[in-house]
Amino acid sequence: MQDDLEQVKMNRAAYESDHRVRLERDDRGRIALMHDGDLDGVFDDLETANIAGYEQFGEGKFSLIRIGRDCADFGAMNRSVG
Repeated sequence: MQDDLEQVKMNRAAYESDHRVRLERDDRGRIALMHDGDLDGVFDDLETANIAGYEQFGEGKFSLIRIGRDCADFGAMNRSVG
């Protein structure tokens, strides 16, 4: 298994090379859920995306990226919602 930093790097690279252009065109402002270099879903808000990622993959095993030109990378997420 990869550590959290490797998961973040792999997910960011896959986002940039495989998904960014289409997602910025179609889903700007939403949240991309990435796991093992795959796009696993697009969500309307950070909380919903975080819950989905945690339930599917576990703590620190996924990345959330806000879609947009100046997008934020939330890295490997930890359980922060109740």
